[in-house]
Amino acid sequence: MRRPERSFPGRALAITTSLSASLLTACALRPPVNDGHTTTPSSASPTPATTGATPAKVTDLLPLTHHQLNAAIRLAADFTTAYGSHRYDQSAQAYLARLRPITTPELYAALARAASTPSIQTQRTRDHETATAHATATKIRTIGPSSLIVLVDLHQDITTTAGRHQRTQHLAVTTIKTGQNDWDIHDIQPANAGNAGDTDASAE
Repeated sequence: MRRPERSFPGRALAITTSLSASLLTACALRPPVNDGHTTTPSSASPTPATTGATPAKVTDLLPLTHHQLNAAIRLAADFTTAYGSHRYDQSAQAYLARLRPITTPELYAALARAASTPSIQTQRTRDHETATAHATATKIRTIGPSSLIVLVDLHQDITTTAGRHQRTQHLAVTTIKTGQNDWDIHDIQPANAGNAGDTDASAE
């Protein structure tokens, strides 16, 4: 499920510059014998000082703090790991119980409908299917003042009566800010079909 959100500024990279100067050595000549003329040393014009803009830190240009970014990305990965892990002998209620505290009501309702689908439960029970998942955040797709879309790779180790195999899914996970440093998961979709922008869920 998606919720319309506002766009926000993108990130900028900090630029660090360095300046180097060559060491110049001046050699003074011995002054001539005074023959009645006065010698006045020439005055040299001062070299203008070089000034440059102080490079900004990349985190200063973002609408979220470093701590908020880390919290949202970590939650996206943790949620996806829980989302992709299941056992054939585990009830839908037990599976959903670990997802409910970190999801919005809208997403939880969609997850509950999917997990309670009779055909899914029947197939997993018949095949004794168990999936152990591990999720890795790979990229920030979109960032806004109150939301973040993170691309996550979901790696599953699946065991059934037919054997064991691995599966990888590329997902787009939308997180929204529910407090100063609190986040919830608002949406999860395949990366090639998931939310691509407009992430300010506080618009409504």
